[in-house]
Amino acid sequence: MGCFHKLVWMDVTNEDQVEALIRFESGAVSDVQLSSLASIGKPRWRILGTKGGITTLPEQQYFRMVTYSDGKPVETKVQFRKSEHPAYYRNVADHLLRGTELIVKPEEARRVIAIMEAAEESSKTGKTVKPAYP
Repeated sequence: MGCFHKLVWMDVTNEDQVEALIRFESGAVSDVQLSSLASIGKPRWRILGTKGGITTLPEQQYFRMVTYSDGKPVETKVQFRKSEHPAYYRNVADHLLRGTELIVKPEEARRVIAIMEAAEESSKTGKTVKPAYP
């Protein structure tokens, strides 16, 4: 189920606020939220399970992981690589302008695009939509 909003930037094609509730065949559920309008940040990642959870804030360079040992919470910090978003977008520009090979190939992004398209269609129809690409 998806909820896509155009609240501010009406002259562009993408929405400025998106939420997609994705239910997987395994029963797992993902709540994806993207906003170009948020004045206050949220955790970049928040993954919850029956035996612990993982979260991080945009300014942190590590995941905060909590698991349980002997019924007591155990917190661990797990370092991660710094985001390469600027390099990704530079690569797309270089591909379009100079023919540079793409780092992320269109074939590799098909599943994510299909899921987001299904969520957008769900937003329009108010019905659950299964992605076209498995």
